[in-house]
Amino acid sequence: MIARLTVSAALAFAAAGTAQAQYARRQPAKPAMAEAARVIHSWSSCTAKRHRGDARQLLQMDYRTEQYDDALRKLARKSQNCLYPGDEIRIHGSLLFAGGLAEALYERDHAQFDVEAFGRRLAAAPAITARDNVEMIGLCVARRAHGNVRAMLVTKPASAEERAAIATLTPTFEECVAAGMHARMSRAALRSLFALGLYRWSLDASVVADARNAKLTANA
Repeated sequence: MIARLTVSAALAFAAAGTAQAQYARRQPAKPAMAEAARVIHSWSSCTAKRHRGDARQLLQMDYRTEQYDDALRKLARKSQNCLYPGDEIRIHGSLLFAGGLAEALYERDHAQFDVEAFGRRLAAAPAITARDNVEMIGLCVARRAHGNVRAMLVTKPASAEERAAIATLTPTFEECVAAGMHARMSRAALRSLFALGLYRWSLDASVVADARNAKLTANA
């Protein structure tokens, strides 16, 4: 079966009198959008496994640059064999693909770290400078609710379990949206944003070292 899917991961922010957050609460998700989210998640996960070095390098780049866009396109072309024959993916924005890469890399490199130690170190760690308001939200949610973000990552995309997991993150999301800002995002975009935030925190040397040492001590 040929899948012709178009996904828009656009994020809209507008001035508002008070901090507000709107979610994609219409349930269930539209079939085409849900299928697109699943396909892109599968594609990006496969890409991270087969081209791990390229994926890591991409996520360490500044996504606001042309160099990032070029590297993303090259990686997407290189990983076409991760798609089923006949799948045609057109992505407007890179959030969903990058989020899938972050999930796969986090699962391989960091998910085994001690949860409690990771949380304690996150709480005490110096703030990471966000590159824009969108990343600021992802970093904030991942820092304040990393356990719930981890729980979200083990759910299947566009599933009832994912919907429930994201619902538990709703209060934290609302706290992390800056005053005077209005944010509207799909569940797929929220999943990617939170995954990218958690992955970036996991790359912080002090956070990783503390969690790794706790795990080694426990296993001694």
